[in-house]
Amino acid sequence: MPSLDDLDREIARLATLLTEREQLMPRRTALRAAITKADAELASLTRLADRATGPARLLASLRGGRAEAAAAGVRLPAAREELAALRAQLDDLSARLDEARSTPSAYAAALAAKEKHLRDTGHPTGERLSELAGLRGDLVAELARLQRAEIAAGKAAEGFRRADELLGSAGKWSAYDTFMGGGRFGSHLKHQRIESADDYVAAAQHQVDVMRHELGDDREAAPISLDINGTTKFLDVMFDNIFTDLAVRSRINRGQKEIVEAFLRVREIRAALTARTAEVRDRLRKLETERDALLVPLPRPPG
Repeated sequence: MPSLDDLDREIARLATLLTEREQLMPRRTALRAAITKADAELASLTRLADRATGPARLLASLRGGRAEAAAAGVRLPAAREELAALRAQLDDLSARLDEARSTPSAYAAALAAKEKHLRDTGHPTGERLSELAGLRGDLVAELARLQRAEIAAGKAAEGFRRADELLGSAGKWSAYDTFMGGGRFGSHLKHQRIESADDYVAAAQHQVDVMRHELGDDREAAPISLDINGTTKFLDVMFDNIFTDLAVRSRINRGQKEIVEAFLRVREIRAALTARTAEVRDRLRKLETERDALLVPLPRPPG
């Protein structure tokens, strides 16, 4: 087993590499931008210089651009050298970053090794590290549950929104069918939208169940059903009488009200989940900061 001093030296070495890596990454971005600019300048100079030679020479003279073309020709070798130098710098920097690619995981492994050493050897810091590990584990598990619940809440809200949209359309066809004699075509379109809305509601309610399960609430929620009695639907489509029209219209209105209430409730829960997720992330960051403070060795004074 490596000694504590060996572990501290390795952590300090990797921390230095991490700092260098973080400094190199923005430099690589800046170099790439400089190369793009230099490449465009070189292309422009090349086009200008071409006017001083060959068939383009006469045209450049006629347009009064001969001096400009000659100046571009003088500048061209230096521009090529600058671009080549920038590309060489980028290649060197990219190679250094490739070498440092495994540094973050190596640093995390070194911290974990030191943590294990302190806990296994009964070091005074080991007890607090064990407490932090337990707290972090609980928070990581809670964060995963919150994220799954939040995703389910988002899908449920979208399902209820689409169902409300479809029922709104069904309501318009219902009004047309009831008061303007929409006939079989109007009744068919109305029921088609009701059935599609029912599918969205079923999918949304499944996501609500997933959300409740992730949050540890396994009570059954009251279902929202848009099913229209089969006989009522048959009479509405085939005979298109005002009594069945009114019955279906009333069911659409009740269903739409229930769906809007469900949508608003799910949206409220989702907002609370988002807030709680932010709290858990913040607590995790604080625990990580405390853990790092216990594990990362302080810089040794010179001499």
